[in-house]
Amino acid sequence: MTLETIYIAILSGTAFVSLGLALTLYNRTNLVADTLPFKILRRSKLLAGNISMATTILSLILLSVDVANGDSGIKCMMLSFFYLMGIQWVWMVIPLIAPDFLTKKKVIIDASIFLSSMLLVNFITNVLGYNNKFVGITFAVIFISHCGYWVVKFGQLYRRAMIHLEEEYSDYIFLYIDWTYDASMAIIVFCLSGVLLCYSEKMTIAIFFFFAALAYFYVVHSLNKYQIHAERLYFSLKRTEEEKSIESIRRPRFACVPSINAEKPTTKEDNTNDIASTKVEKCVFSEESPIAQRIKKWIDEEGFLQPGLTLNDIANKIGTNRTYVSGFINTTYHSTFFEFIANLRVEKIKKMLMENPDRELEYLSNTCGFSSSSHMSSTFKKITGETLNEFRKKIKKSMEE
Repeated sequence: MTLETIYIAILSGTAFVSLGLALTLYNRTNLVADTLPFKILRRSKLLAGNISMATTILSLILLSVDVANGDSGIKCMMLSFFYLMGIQWVWMVIPLIAPDFLTKKKVIIDASIFLSSMLLVNFITNVLGYNNKFVGITFAVIFISHCGYWVVKFGQLYRRAMIHLEEEYSDYIFLYIDWTYDASMAIIVFCLSGVLLCYSEKMTIAIFFFFAALAYFYVVHSLNKYQIHAERLYFSLKRTEEEKSIESIRRPRFACVPSINAEKPTTKEDNTNDIASTKVEKCVFSEESPIAQRIKKWIDEEGFLQPGLTLNDIANKIGTNRTYVSGFINTTYHSTFFEFIANLRVEKIKKMLMENPDRELEYLSNTCGFSSSSHMSSTFKKITGETLNEFRKKIKKSMEE
């Protein structure tokens, strides 16, 4: 089998797969609800379908044209496709993590920059026949600068969304938008690499398109998974910066008064109590603080083991508002709500394993409120710095001694 045959096979396969994914996304746009969150998701699916269709067309063009040895017109046409995919990816993914950010004005500006630069450059190269590398390089710079700006902006919006969700949820519901980061990096790298692909060998182009097809599979799967939680995530992410600033102004100040009799944590390495210690900061509050007493009672009753626990759940349980609870946790424990609950749950896991090191992962995750055993394992490793198996071995070794 020659390299040319492999090249044709990969591009043909990519075109076939991309076409199938595009048709799948187009056919599954009729969602169960007609609410705004689902309308955003429907639009994102249509845009993802457009990206897959553009990949299909580009793959077929590359089968009939040798880009590396072609003139500037062919290269500019190829860059136009990558540029189009990059812009549509931005329009698809940003509303999923920042519903109010992508306004009509921003879309019009994006479309104007794209259309004006694409039409002008392709007119110069393909209609006027002006074959000059400088034209292609200029177009590539515009393409990279425009999409590069959105890559940076996406990173900022993604971090903001994740921080906000950590203030609201105890579980990994935000993993359903976490895919946007991995998928975005893959697609953006693919789109921006279009500049290099114009001057690359055929096999390099084929390999890039092969991985693009895999990335599209991931996107389609994640969009379908996201559909289940569309409304819940939307209304959590909907809070504007203005609302947050108003909330921060109204948020009261909290004071944590240490008790004179508070015990200092032991530093003796061979003490098995160290194994069950938690990273939640130990701070004894003054008895005059009602919220301190209520949260302490809630912790003693192991309310943190409730699956899918939210900040509102605690606020309703102890009879106060979510803003007060959030401010109290942030100020007292110096952690987000997610970190606060995760630390309490990890402490519970440690105690259970000290009683019986052979407990199964599934039992531990179900008992301690985690959404899955993999979620529990990753959280445990993040907080303690060691895996559950390593912790088990440490417990068993301690018991043997």
